[in-house]
Amino acid sequence: MDKVRPHLKGFLRKRYQKFLEPLDMPQLKIYDDSLPKYDVLRAEHILANKKSSDRQQIFANYLEEKHNFEKMMNLLVELTPRDLMDKNTVENLTSLAHVLKTRGTAIPGHSLRPYSKVPFP
Repeated sequence: MDKVRPHLKGFLRKRYQKFLEPLDMPQLKIYDDSLPKYDVLRAEHILANKKSSDRQQIFANYLEEKHNFEKMMNLLVELTPRDLMDKNTVENLTSLAHVLKTRGTAIPGHSLRPYSKVPFP
């Protein structure tokens, strides 16, 4: 295996590069051969923080994740059309189908109900 390892290095990357070549999009990340080294120390530090049983670290993780969650939810609320945020529109399938038809989309197969709150520790 060690003999062929140098030949296999980057095999899939080169295969995808060749597949995507007809698109003529050199800005795609797959063409960037100067990928930064994976930061192992940072990853180990993050994993240690996530698995920590120290109460202060658990609380710090919670605050960080809560901030990111709220930021994501605010963005989703901002991107959601106003007529889809009306409870009556969402619960009435006929009304929902009409609104989505005017937007050119179908009724999604998942729930449009409000998201649950993040539990407090």
